[in-house]
Amino acid sequence: MRSPLKHPEVNGVRELSAEEIDRLYAGFPRDKKYDIILADPPYRYENNNATGAAAHHYPVLTMNQLGHLPLARIANKNCILCLWTTGPHMQHSCDLISQWGFKYRTVLSVWIKRSQNGNVSVGLGSYTRSCAEFILVAVRGSPPIRKWRASKTVSQLIAAKRGKHSVKPKAAFKAMEKLFARSLKKIELFARSPRKGWDAWGNEV
Repeated sequence: MRSPLKHPEVNGVRELSAEEIDRLYAGFPRDKKYDIILADPPYRYENNNATGAAAHHYPVLTMNQLGHLPLARIANKNCILCLWTTGPHMQHSCDLISQWGFKYRTVLSVWIKRSQNGNVSVGLGSYTRSCAEFILVAVRGSPPIRKWRASKTVSQLIAAKRGKHSVKPKAAFKAMEKLFARSLKKIELFARSPRKGWDAWGNEV
């Protein structure tokens, strides 16, 4: 499913009913637990009427809707969440992390977007021109990081060309696969396509 958000208690946003939540996340995994969860939520931006906005490319979700994502259903007792976000949604993403039952730890990766000619690809922005996206790391329980980390040489910086709207670079996945042990159970949420070694859930898979 594809679809950011406002919390139920903010700005009078209505709480979703159980039936609405069930419909929204129909088909969400139920019978398997994961050590690593990678999520790329289809955040809704205030400027979604602008050219190139996410809503013009796929259905987006409000923060209220994303907050009901049943992440606890698939997270192991000790679990790492890797959450894609952007500068404007940093606070919202940290709120989601808490709402899903995780604790924020650090920034795993910073993707500096490059154009097809190799230059830094700049977009819009209320302050500075945006040219990066981020993967935040959060944990549930006490994941044994020293045991799970397969490499100590993975850089936080990813400089890679941008592709189609919202599609993340292969270099980001390669960095995660190098960082985390192969034996760990992994899933990508809001995935665009299947990936070897990962389970996937999303309306485009």
